Amino acid sequence: MEKYIYNEQNGLWYELQGDYYIPCLTISKEEQQPIGMWGVGIFGIFVSIAKGCMTVCFSAGSSTATLPS
Repeated sequence: MEKYIYNEQNGLWYELQGDYYIPCLTISKEEQQPIGMWGVGIFGIFVSIAKGCMTVCFSAGSSTATLPS
């Protein structure tokens, strides 16, 4: 089987990985958008929540533990 194939119907290239063809997708510079000041702040909140969750879960001895309400 070929390593790369081109689909003329949708204009995409596909790469063979194992037994499956996976589309070769890239993001162009024009499509990237900055997240801005508010996005950075919200991201920081999510990171701190995730760190807290991981601390509680691992100190409880289970990676599936839930946070107390």
